[in-house]
Amino acid sequence: MNKELNILKQIDKLPNEIVSLIQDYLPDKVTFFLTRESYLKNHQQIRKFIPKHKYEEYIRYIIRRDNIFVFGILLMENYLNWIRMNNYLYNNEIYINYIYFTYFYALEHESVKIYQYLGVVFRGNTSKYKIKRKLVRSLL
Repeated sequence: MNKELNILKQIDKLPNEIVSLIQDYLPDKVTFFLTRESYLKNHQQIRKFIPKHKYEEYIRYIIRRDNIFVFGILLMENYLNWIRMNNYLYNNEIYINYIYFTYFYALEHESVKIYQYLGVVFRGNTSKYKIKRKLVRSLL
């Protein structure tokens, strides 16, 4: 991972003309993540590159990396679906729904931005899903 970051830092030092030439040779699925604008423009296509059985793993990866920008977009697109995913099972614990799971997953992985963002979402939510207590059951 550090190797990739180092390469990206070196590319940032190059003149814009050379950077644009390099970007022409990069595959689309790489350029989606280079800037916010390219992500917003192409985020619908990213789902095609993620197998269905790996999508939740992708969301957990976004949470662990505390990537609030991408998570905010995913939350806006999937809010109703995630609320309807009742009794979500993860690591022998049952969460009231998937939104609750993301909240506690962010807390567990010290993803401060996402944790605070979800806290604001829950405080603004007038539904029965406000966080009043930890609605998680252990299967052990």
